[in-house]
Amino acid sequence: MNKSSQNRIHLHTTAISIIIVLSIITYLNCIPSQFIYDDTSTIVENRLIKDWKNFSTLFNHDYFKYSGELTYRPIVTLSYFIDYSLWHLNPIGYHIVNMALHTINVVLIYILILLLLHQYGKQAVLKRTSPHVDQIPPVRIAVLTCLLFTVHPVVSEVVNVISYREDLFAMILLIASFIFFLLGKKKGIIEPNNPFFHNPFQDTRETTPALPEHEAHKQLPTKSLFKSTVSLYIGALITYFLALHSKESAAVLPVLIFLFELLCNTQMQGKPATPVDGSAQKINQYSGGLVSKFVHVYLKKVFFILRAIPRVMPFTFFCGYIGITVVYLTIRFFIFHNPQEKIVYPEGSFYINLLTMTKVLGRYLTHIFLPLHLNADYHVLYLKTSWTPSFLIPLFLLISLIFIAIRLGKKAISGHFCSSRYGIFTRGDERAFVPPSNKDRISNNVTSGKYTIMIFAILWFFVSILPVMNIIPLANIMADRYLYLPVLGFCLFISTALAHMRIAIQYPVIILFILFFLILTVARNDIWRNEFTLWHKSSQSPWCSFTTYNNLGTQYNKKGYPDMALQCYQKALQKANEVGFSRYATVYYNIGNAYEKKGLLQQAVSAYKNAILIKPDYTQARNNLGKAYFTLGQYEDAFIEFNNTITIDPDFAYAYNNLGVLYSKLGKKDDALAAYKKALSLDPQYSDAYYNLGNIYEAKMQYDLALEAYQTAIKFNPTQVYVHNNLGTIYDKKGLVEDAIREYKHAIKLDPTYPYSYNNLGASLIKMGDMDGALIEFQKAVSLLPDQPDFHFNLGYMYLQKGNPDSALRELEVVREIAPNHAEALFSIGTIYYKQGDKEKARNIWQSVLRINPNHVKARKCLEMFMDK
Repeated sequence: MNKSSQNRIHLHTTAISIIIVLSIITYLNCIPSQFIYDDTSTIVENRLIKDWKNFSTLFNHDYFKYSGELTYRPIVTLSYFIDYSLWHLNPIGYHIVNMALHTINVVLIYILILLLLHQYGKQAVLKRTSPHVDQIPPVRIAVLTCLLFTVHPVVSEVVNVISYREDLFAMILLIASFIFFLLGKKKGIIEPNNPFFHNPFQDTRETTPALPEHEAHKQLPTKSLFKSTVSLYIGALITYFLALHSKESAAVLPVLIFLFELLCNTQMQGKPATPVDGSAQKINQYSGGLVSKFVHVYLKKVFFILRAIPRVMPFTFFCGYIGITVVYLTIRFFIFHNPQEKIVYPEGSFYINLLTMTKVLGRYLTHIFLPLHLNADYHVLYLKTSWTPSFLIPLFLLISLIFIAIRLGKKAISGHFCSSRYGIFTRGDERAFVPPSNKDRISNNVTSGKYTIMIFAILWFFVSILPVMNIIPLANIMADRYLYLPVLGFCLFISTALAHMRIAIQYPVIILFILFFLILTVARNDIWRNEFTLWHKSSQSPWCSFTTYNNLGTQYNKKGYPDMALQCYQKALQKANEVGFSRYATVYYNIGNAYEKKGLLQQAVSAYKNAILIKPDYTQARNNLGKAYFTLGQYEDAFIEFNNTITIDPDFAYAYNNLGVLYSKLGKKDDALAAYKKALSLDPQYSDAYYNLGNIYEAKMQYDLALEAYQTAIKFNPTQVYVHNNLGTIYDKKGLVEDAIREYKHAIKLDPTYPYSYNNLGASLIKMGDMDGALIEFQKAVSLLPDQPDFHFNLGYMYLQKGNPDSALRELEVVREIAPNHAEALFSIGTIYYKQGDKEKARNIWQSVLRINPNHVKARKCLEMFMDK
């Protein structure tokens, strides 16, 4: 390896290392973040990814039912399978993977930019071939593009939210496919005159000069070249196919490659064909001489570009991309089309959609250039007229960008004409072709290449943003994550412009750009720390949507602040009405949940009914309405709602579970057992159903079956305190006291405020002879739940066993006050009175015990003792 190659390797290694380090530094503070936003449905509550037995679901229609995805994205869901097998529900591992995927993207972008610049640099566009031309190393533009992309704040949403990983995968695979294509071009194996990829539209009027005989064999394809050709070709198509199955927006790749080839081939063509001159002259003649010489020159350039189109792409290679796209569209819209994907244009009008998305595009451009008001969920008011600043200002901005692109295009083509084999100079009405000097040719090539790259960067942005411009209606018409692919065009544009600035200005501007974006991104990472922080911070922005307040209300409700939640839900309704969304069933459902937490069950019932009125097939609302009726003791109404839920969705396992609870309450144990088993047949990992099934078996004294049910419930959800507690009671009943104590202690560790575990632990410690330990546990149980009479009874019993009748009597009197018919407490009170010598009082107490329970053996024996005396 020569010294030049070593230097080149060292240069690229250093550049990639800088990129990787900056990527890690930028997103290091996102690693401790929790699951947020859609992560709950796609990961935390997604039972599909938690068992590899469900892998086949990726290839059938059950995918939409269990994956939590609205569209078919099996590559992303497969990554969740792998992640869960590695990290389970530890979010740190998932965030590390997202950060690693983003870093891979940045490295691939570096390679892509180098290959793009290499292709444009074939005619000394960016290479120094004369001392009169300033050198612009491709590595400088590639590194600067990657640095800007790494730290740009709009990228942070995709990296921080695990469930937006589809953008990361789509971009990795899209860029990989583009790289395969460019590598083929670099080797010269994907060219129009390559016999393996012949272009039938190639213009045969211009022929390549014949090579000397001793060099001709070098141009013939070898066996090795054929293998390399096939490998790159297959690799490009496979990665493109996988990119489409990561996210639909990857479909822009063939268009990007086409535009790249068009610009590249237009720049590298030779002298314009003579028919262009004739066409322009005819237009000039028919117009009565109104077409000036300037328009004549521009028309010549347009014809020059059009002439390059047939040479743009190796026909066979491009057909592969088209074929993959057609196959994917067939899969997407016919084979694996989600029947729930029923999204329409804003207010059902394409015209309103057009006006609104123009405003959205203007916001996107603002966020890319000045990312100061980013938000997790945007409030976008629909535009119904074009005579408003919200439409006119973005429209003016877009027209300005189009004008800039046209100007850059003119300069790029002009630079090419002046650097081709013949110079073009106009002398009055006469046109002459004068060969330019070598210095002028090289200088114009550099200028032409710069503008060509900038044009491609602009086209990259607008083409890659097309899939998210609501042409096909989207669930969210605006989101920062939609800019993950388009922002690369902005970074390339800015990098190219900065790279051509004077060094004295260039480096300070670059440093300011990177520091500005880096500070904003690191600060934005903290917003995604957890659900509450995300929605609380988002609600402080004037750009937040109604869903922001809805989600914030849900967080307040989870934290035990239902009043704050209700305030947020009212704001959500207000903002929803501003965009004409008056049928907001979800917020009424959440209002019902908040009222239920406050204990206002009648108001909860009204809220659930409002949700059902808006959306009659709202199974969650019907299910919760049934639960509210159950709590109110309206069992018949609860039964109706649970059955309505099952009628709407026969696979709704939660409704069967609740129906089983209702049957159990009504004493219909067999019906309850059947309902729980049905719920488990629909969802074999439904831990609550296993718990309820265990309760039925325990009530039937089928302890082995109860033990199996509880153990299975813990397998699928090890954090359920009440399951560990009940499992302890089964162990206790089977005589496995040590196992029972272990389960009670585990339950206490999971939830130190769960009183029943302390009470049961105390009872087991008595069996182990640990009276002091039992007394302590009973005292903890009473302190946590002072209204539970059994806890006071057990504590009183313990005091009695330890020879402290006064304390025992005090606790038993509390039981008598809370539950006057507690026979065992009354009997113990009578026993204490008897031992204290107050036999008449004891007899009266024991008589009351028999009135409550005529079969109480101990009380009867004590009274018989009185009669014998």
